[in-house]
Amino acid sequence: RVANTRAEWAPVAPQAQGRLVAQGMQSLLALPLVREDRLLGGLVIIRRQRGAFPPEAVAMLQTFATQSVLAIQNARLFHEIQRQKQYSDTLVESSPVAIVTLDLNGIVTSWNPGAERLFGYAPAEALGQRMEDLVSTSEGREEVEANIRQTLQGEWIRAMGRRARKDGTKVDLEISSVPVVVDGTRVGMIAIYHDVTELLQAREEAEAANEAKSAFLATMSHEIRTPMNAVIGMSGLLLNTALSEEQREYAEVVRQSGDALLTVINDILDFSKIEAGRLELESQPFDLRECVEGALDLVAGRAAEKGLDLAYLLGDGMPAAIVGDVTRLRQVLLNLLSNAVKFTEAGEVVLSVGARRPPGPDRPYELTFSVRDTGIGIAPDRLDRLFQSFSQLDA
Repeated sequence: RVANTRAEWAPVAPQAQGRLVAQGMQSLLALPLVREDRLLGGLVIIRRQRGAFPPEAVAMLQTFATQSVLAIQNARLFHEIQRQKQYSDTLVESSPVAIVTLDLNGIVTSWNPGAERLFGYAPAEALGQRMEDLVSTSEGREEVEANIRQTLQGEWIRAMGRRARKDGTKVDLEISSVPVVVDGTRVGMIAIYHDVTELLQAREEAEAANEAKSAFLATMSHEIRTPMNAVIGMSGLLLNTALSEEQREYAEVVRQSGDALLTVINDILDFSKIEAGRLELESQPFDLRECVEGALDLVAGRAAEKGLDLAYLLGDGMPAAIVGDVTRLRQVLLNLLSNAVKFTEAGEVVLSVGARRPPGPDRPYELTFSVRDTGIGIAPDRLDRLFQSFSQLDA
């Protein structure tokens, strides 16, 4: 054995020694094949002649062992590269989406079965062609050329677009393209096309259904609000007549219930307008202090029942009259104040209004409305639920 090796070799077993002697073996030279402290195998020379191997034979064997290790390592690397290539080729070939590679000139160099199914061209028809010649629509060729050019220049592109099939039909696609870089040098690009025609159609149908629902809500709200106004108006007139205490109590319930129901109907109407994109804000002059006091008056009764202090503060420099939508402002303030009173059992509810006029001629005022209460507050882990449709912090 050669002594200075990086692996221990077990001695030949007695039974094996007998067989080797019987076969005429007189001497043996063995070397381990080691790569990065990993044993790959062994190299053994047996001869019939008795005596030590000459130094040149040992040196030659050591050189041969080194070359053998390199050859084994290269073979393994080649096998691993082939395995990975086969794996990646299988992924591309079996992918349900279209995958296409182009060289630096924009020429198609690979065309997977997904691309054949999507665009209708067989690989033999697509390879060697320019991508824009294969899939561009008459009005979208510049877009295709721009995407390819930008990708080949090193940009990552993700976009929605419409492309043409071989039979002339058009398809809506989600397109992703990235440059292919080898050893720091761009050699081409890869593009992935995903058919989103059905998704876009489903979205259009959902939007149409949503618009129809909003139109229905708006129509029904108008139809219901008209008789409700009559109920509220007539109950108000009834309260101005001579009534017994019992009759007045009943009329008050009708009037209050009518007001509550009309508020709900107005909210539904507003929501349907917002969804349909038809909510318009008025621009009329109004008294800001009167608007604020009117909103406070609507919650004053409930605050008095709970023994709460209700107040408002107008900051310095507040304009007496402003131009805007007084109805929407009062609606927002009433919502905030109602919630504050609802979730406050003791203490106070204060509405503060601040005004700031940005520098510059004829710049409009910026008003800030803040409602502060001494109620339960909002837990930090629920702040993200604020201002979300159909979301309540406390069910």
